[in-house]
Amino acid sequence: MTDMYHRLGLAKSLFLPKIFEPLPPEYYIPYVSEIFNILRYRRIRPKLYQMMDVFMSFYKPYQTIMSSVKHPEKHRNIWQRILYNFITTQQFQRLNAVTSGSETLSILASVRFFERLVKYVDPSSKEISSKLSPDVVQKTDELFQKLMQNRELILLEIKEEIKEFKEMQEEAIEIAQMIAGAGGHGYTHEALSVWEYLKDPDTFRKKISIMRNLWRYLRKFSTSIPTAMMKEQMVSPFGGIYGVGVIQDPRQIQDLHITEHVLPFEIFALRLLSQQSLVMQRATAIKPVVFIDKSGSMAEKYWGDLDAEKIAVACGFGLALHRHLNAEIYLFDTEVEKVSPKDVVRTLLTLRAGGGTSITGVLEEIKRIGKTTYNYIVITDGIDYVDDQLAKEVSSKFRVTFIVIPPASYYDWLTNYFRYIVAKDPRDFLRAL
Repeated sequence: MTDMYHRLGLAKSLFLPKIFEPLPPEYYIPYVSEIFNILRYRRIRPKLYQMMDVFMSFYKPYQTIMSSVKHPEKHRNIWQRILYNFITTQQFQRLNAVTSGSETLSILASVRFFERLVKYVDPSSKEISSKLSPDVVQKTDELFQKLMQNRELILLEIKEEIKEFKEMQEEAIEIAQMIAGAGGHGYTHEALSVWEYLKDPDTFRKKISIMRNLWRYLRKFSTSIPTAMMKEQMVSPFGGIYGVGVIQDPRQIQDLHITEHVLPFEIFALRLLSQQSLVMQRATAIKPVVFIDKSGSMAEKYWGDLDAEKIAVACGFGLALHRHLNAEIYLFDTEVEKVSPKDVVRTLLTLRAGGGTSITGVLEEIKRIGKTTYNYIVITDGIDYVDDQLAKEVSSKFRVTFIVIPPASYYDWLTNYFRYIVAKDPRDFLRAL
């Protein structure tokens, strides 16, 4: 272990080789490489031993850290002096209690540590390796004092950020698994990784907000949909016996009412030809098929609920229908794709700004599905041009309702041929059932 310690250039480290035990130093290289890659985007370039020191400080238990510090103090270089005076504070000890044993939190803490060193040492320069190397001679005391004055603040800022990230990540993973099942574990970790957070914390927070509101509206709609939907029945040659009616389809002959069988043949034939024969009617509940717009604008706030995003409300509605009525769910922008609850979660966690909306693709998909007994619901905040003939054809054959989230444009093809609901409030979604 000592040979590898020196080959990696760790002789300038604050710590003795035993800090890595029982594993060799190279075991931790992948984690340090991730720190390096993140810092590289910010043009911060620490030395390997510096990154290794900081990562191990956060990752190893506090007792192990303190028992691995090199002595004597008078021979420490500027880097060793700085780090030693950080890790010997109570604030650091409390922070270490949160990060130790967690690669993810230790990476986040390490990145933020170096960023704050730059901030408090010299914001105009990001060359950590030159400012904190043993070669620094001039202004060493001034630099050291500046950091010592701000070390409590630096550690407090890091602790607060780690707490926020940890809570957001755990909340989102829990919601994803409740919606999509255990199979969503892998992709949720990727989409909710520390790398994703550090690339753009605001976008990361927006993902968490969408997931939180998705779960909120899934539960809200779940309490309303069953009662409203069970009233919706459609007379069909298939399904369960539901009542008595007049024959409308040759396939209903098998369900002729018993009174028809006792009629003389001539009268029976006349009634059958004139579609007056009585039959036992069958009925089936109308199956919902939901098309949800996933274009970038759907990630914006819903003006009927400024705490929720449009896509969170729409997906909450779709998933409630799926959970209670076995609805099929499609997501669309310029393309249309049938999805599972797991796919919905993945889409929301990887949502990007921009992208168009093609209603034509949705109507073509409804034609392809071809089921006249389905209740097709299209949720969008962007209405585009659709060929008039296509709109007329689809509306004449299928039961299609548009839920339009304002503000949106309204074309003639929509107002002339389709039932549409302007959903100024999320509760308006239920009117589509």
